[in-house]
Amino acid sequence: MSGHPSPRWPAEEREDTETCYILSGRALVTDAAKGGTFEISASDVIVQPKGWSGRWDVEETIRKVYGIGR
Repeated sequence: MSGHPSPRWPAEEREDTETCYILSGRALVTDAAKGGTFEISASDVIVQPKGWSGRWDVEETIRKVYGIGR
């Protein structure tokens, strides 16, 4: 389980793939390539593939279970 201390952070050219199950909290995630923004919250699953770039803007502290793969 993990939480991120900063309310906003960029992710640029991920070196790996991260799959997350959101336990609690709420954030807006913006995909840099597509320009779309979507909200994630408890019970959502999000996959950020290798090479993904975007931004997380946390509205409520995110707690997640995640796996990292290459």
